[in-house]
Amino acid sequence: YETELNVVSSTTCDEAKMKPDKAEVRLGGVVSKVQVKLDKKGKNFAYVSLEDLTGTIELLVWSDTFAKAAHVLQPDEVIVVTGQVDAGEKSGQANVKVIARDIISLTDAVESRTETISFKIPRSKVDDETLAFLKQTTESFPGNAATYLKLADSDGEAIYKLQCSLKPCRELIEAAQKHLGPRGLELR
Repeated sequence: YETELNVVSSTTCDEAKMKPDKAEVRLGGVVSKVQVKLDKKGKNFAYVSLEDLTGTIELLVWSDTFAKAAHVLQPDEVIVVTGQVDAGEKSGQANVKVIARDIISLTDAVESRTETISFKIPRSKVDDETLAFLKQTTESFPGNAATYLKLADSDGEAIYKLQCSLKPCRELIEAAQKHLGPRGLELR
């Protein structure tokens, strides 16, 4: 699932631990442990361990979020979490966790939650081969997600809206990553 996680996540588990308190993050991984507890109102909430290829981070899933996401909070389920870093301390040591606001399955994140697809290319890498790849890709994966081209250089980033819409799917992601690298495609 590394391919899909790279494009739907804004950060890894280890990177999230380095973010400042209250930073917004979107990360994905495999649920490795779920501890369900009762809050003061008698509602379920959970502590969840989320693993990716860089490490593990603890999620705090309050009752409202838990009620909506309990079905995907199962060991070995691949999920995408949007939330806020809590860089609190426990017994004098840093105890970084993410307070989850939204949790969905990886499949839902890729397919149903993708509103825009952006090809991210350094200006220096734009050549005939890259342009041919973009043309073929935009013709091969018609869909409903608005599509953008983001060209970056030392002066910043220029964003162009393309006159097509694409379908977010594994095949598109794999093709883009093969040609543009692991961070060459962004789904939002």
